Amino acid sequence: MFYGGKSKIAHLYPKPRHGIIIEPFAGAASYSLLYYDKEIILNEADVRVYSIWKFLLSKDAYDIVNEFMPNSVKPGDTLRSIFKANTHQGFLELMRTAISRGSGSWGFSTKVSKRGAIAWKTVKDKLLYWIPKIRHWKIFYGDYTELPNYNATWYIDPPYSSRQGRVYRIDCIDYGRLLLWVRSRSGFVIVCENVDAKWLDFKKLTAFKGHNSCRYYEGIYTQGG
Repeated sequence: MFYGGKSKIAHLYPKPRHGIIIEPFAGAASYSLLYYDKEIILNEADVRVYSIWKFLLSKDAYDIVNEFMPNSVKPGDTLRSIFKANTHQGFLELMRTAISRGSGSWGFSTKVSKRGAIAWKTVKDKLLYWIPKIRHWKIFYGDYTELPNYNATWYIDPPYSSRQGRVYRIDCIDYGRLLLWVRSRSGFVIVCENVDAKWLDFKKLTAFKGHNSCRYYEGIYTQGG
């Protein structure tokens, strides 16, 4: 449900080599979901995305989704009309991403899109399936450099340095600083980028069509073991 999510290609990345997986730019955490039973540490600098993960990892998340998320909605329904009760802010942010599918608003819409209405029940079922499985995960809010340097699998998926990265709400990345930080990590490091990015030696992983039907080439950089 997030722009830049890796749900369709996460399986193409190397498998983790350590019991801990760390995602310094959490987003949708598609890679971690493949290995959800490991020790997962997420970090997020976007307060709206952080609030969603904070909600999903809360003890009340399952009950709130089950009770307050209806089984169906109609295109044009508003967020306010669907959720009249005072619920967790992270839950409302999550619902914004659900109703915005296919609208190009990336979680800012207040009305249900056609695709959002079609996918609604599937989204609810997925949430109820995943929430109990990820309760042991941890989420932190702040700059990626504040994370301890654990001997872990680091799955690093920052806003891209190409024009695709400009869509993110937080895209002011100093890639020279990020490069030095990446090279200082202990364990096994996986970095995602457009294959044409120059700040590391990226190799082609796969090609895919973006939301605007343009073809992009996903790049990958790895180090350590």
